[in-house]
Amino acid sequence: MSRAIVLEVNELPRQVLEWWGSRNPDSPLWNLATNGTVTETILDEQLPRDLYPSQSWASVGMGVPWEKHRVFWYGDPKPAEFPFYWQAAAAAGRTVGLVGVLHSSPLSVQCPNDNIVFAVPDCFAADDRARPATLSTLQQLNLRLSRQSARVASVKPSLSDATGVLSFAKNGVRPATFAQLGQLTANVVTRRWNKERLRVGQALLLADVFERQIRTLDPDLAVFFTNHIASAMHRYWAATFPEDWGDELPYTADWRAEHEGELPFAMASLDQIVGRLVTLADATDREVLVVSSMGQKADLTLGTEDDRQAVVRDERVFLEACGAPAPVEVHSAMVPQLTLTYDNPAAAAEAENHLVTHLGPAISETMQSGSTLTLTYSLSCRSHEVQIGGKWLTPDEVGVSIEVITDHRSGRHSEQGLLLSSRPTGWPAEIDAFQVAPLLLEQLDVAPLSHHHEISSLRA
Repeated sequence: MSRAIVLEVNELPRQVLEWWGSRNPDSPLWNLATNGTVTETILDEQLPRDLYPSQSWASVGMGVPWEKHRVFWYGDPKPAEFPFYWQAAAAAGRTVGLVGVLHSSPLSVQCPNDNIVFAVPDCFAADDRARPATLSTLQQLNLRLSRQSARVASVKPSLSDATGVLSFAKNGVRPATFAQLGQLTANVVTRRWNKERLRVGQALLLADVFERQIRTLDPDLAVFFTNHIASAMHRYWAATFPEDWGDELPYTADWRAEHEGELPFAMASLDQIVGRLVTLADATDREVLVVSSMGQKADLTLGTEDDRQAVVRDERVFLEACGAPAPVEVHSAMVPQLTLTYDNPAAAAEAENHLVTHLGPAISETMQSGSTLTLTYSLSCRSHEVQIGGKWLTPDEVGVSIEVITDHRSGRHSEQGLLLSSRPTGWPAEIDAFQVAPLLLEQLDVAPLSHHHEISSLRA
């Protein structure tokens, strides 16, 4: 039986892979690509709006388009009839381990199979449940860091961090990683380095824990998800690929010089993770696969964002200030969004109508999935005030914080993703992204599911 380690690198495109390889020919990621197989994936589907990670990973992970699974936002219900490839592997008797994989929360719903031997769910989890339970403290810290750094990264230590750090150490974080993170934090605090680099530290911590769990529990399939490359690309694509704009780039040469090292810093950390996982895979006869459900490209609308953004930090205070019906449950969501679950679809529709009426153009988009409502907001704000229902109020009154935005999103989502294998597989240069899930299952000697696309034609 074949075994595999899957590294889900959010939004990694061929352009960045080849750019990195051309500058770093000894890169572990580039070596994996040049000695194995590189296949570009194309995610072409009819959507109500632009591609989005929660939707693209649902489509690729399930192997069916959005029009069937209807999962667009992180809090949308996941249909049991279209299991993710890692759920299908567990159902087929393969042992599975997960760290940070999107849509792996809530643990009790998404990972009920005992064949999932370890799981640190995604950063949108509502609680710190993990498997084994010894990883719960780690997940608690992981969730706090993720929510604290939404839109703008920050360092705000708390007393609970000491327990979290001890949990990381007990679960496999190496002394060298702690030393690396100490240097990172010191350089951020002293403002020698951009604070957005803190996202790299979180990925390195979790990767060490992932490796320890593989060595300890020896699953047939181990899947690790990281978003830190996507974060760097979104913010600093213009610093890395200014030529994509020709003469129309709105950033100065000084800005580009200041930030041109950010994506290389993130990619170097990915190399660190890939190198260790390839070494582990070689020693244990596993295949390494790198997957991105979609990619990124230059955002030619760059420069249209404001320099401040009001971010909802206490959803229930915000909803009360708006006079909106209280939800049964508030889900974690990507800024600037709210995901709310009500008793029934009619109650969700009532809440949607109220918020759209009360906030007007500040609600830029709404999408209802059964009893769950996800809305995207863009609240007018000044340095110490935010506008709610035509009134200017203090941030504390409405449960928001006002973030200063110094780097806008110069990278945007693209339908071209990647599938890399450490072994020559005979795959073509390009495939339909819906074929990724059955291909991953085939690598484990698990038969594709009935709803999966035909893959026999892919063999050379």
